Amino acid sequence: MPYEITAKLIRFNRPKTALTPVGAVLHDTQYLYGEDNAQREILYFDSANRDASAHAFVDSENILQAIPWNEVAWHAAHTANSMFWGIELCYTKDTQKFTEIWKRGVWLFAHLFVNVANPKILRVTESNLLSHAQVSDKWHECDHRDPLSYFKFHGKTIENFRVDVQGAIDEMLNASSLENSILILQKAGLILSPDYWKQNAVAGKQVNGEYAGILIHKMAEKIKI
Repeated sequence: MPYEITAKLIRFNRPKTALTPVGAVLHDTQYLYGEDNAQREILYFDSANRDASAHAFVDSENILQAIPWNEVAWHAAHTANSMFWGIELCYTKDTQKFTEIWKRGVWLFAHLFVNVANPKILRVTESNLLSHAQVSDKWHECDHRDPLSYFKFHGKTIENFRVDVQGAIDEMLNASSLENSILILQKAGLILSPDYWKQNAVAGKQVNGEYAGILIHKMAEKIKI
């Protein structure tokens, strides 16, 4: 499901250097004083010079954007900063909150890769979705190990995250393809509405949305031919 991104652009800790990202680095906020949230992080980085920042902060209820997607953020030392977005998942020990943070983080990465990156990033790899720990190991310009211990606490790994982001990307692409097919049929006067086909197409005697999607694609291909 899509989530809302709320712009809370910070005044400090922004070099305002142009960025053409080739991927994103995943962080956690490593908050030492208990449960963290995105608004607290925004206030922290917008209150003074911290020599650090990130493009967005994700908690269980919000995705807050701190720096424009086409600007550098100071999140993982010089080399990575010049190549990648930096996204911070807020720290929590609460399993339910973590699940929501994970969902929002996965969606945000997929959204950035499909809808913001130019060219689009359609295949997730270790080269375009990195942990902060991987950045430390690759360029040796920092020594941070996040989000490894945070994910381990919740029984997750960075590879789990990549798999889920790839799944979200595939879903976005399939949804886009379906909408394009619907538009083709609508223009040809052969389809009433997306809701009709998604909710009421019948395979046998069962209402089956997946069957509707397949049927729409097949009809659209015939029209294009």
